[in-house]
Amino acid sequence: MRRCTAVCAAASLERFVLETASGECHVDGAGATLCERMELDVASGSVTVSQMSVTDLELNLASGNVAYEGSVAKTLSVDQASGEFRFGPCSSAPETISGSLASGHIVLELPADTALTAQVDKTSGNFTNDFADSAGDPSHSCDLTFDIISGNLEVLSAE
Repeated sequence: MRRCTAVCAAASLERFVLETASGECHVDGAGATLCERMELDVASGSVTVSQMSVTDLELNLASGNVAYEGSVAKTLSVDQASGEFRFGPCSSAPETISGSLASGHIVLELPADTALTAQVDKTSGNFTNDFADSAGDPSHSCDLTFDIISGNLEVLSAE
């Protein structure tokens, strides 16, 4: 099995790109890294990202598992064919979350005070939304737009 570990010690990065075909990768932002744009392109395998603070996160997941713990200020974009993606917990929700899910499982764990507006089109599969009956704090708004062919999308409230 191939393994890679990246520790980002710079105070800021303009762009961070990870392309992996298989194996296990860990990216540690060391608690202080601010990254304008992070792009994760995962064919298979396992990717874990921790302690990152990014403006925009783009994930393309063909198969495998990706876990992201950190903050995304503006845009979280997910294009997932299969596998599992876990986002959160985070200190504040991104302004916009959008994407498509062909199959697999996505879990988004957002702060309890998030004012979530969701538009989800699904052919099959499940959409669970802990924020459906909650107005949230208007200063913490998040727009969610997703297309689901099959699979499960869960938006959970972090306690």
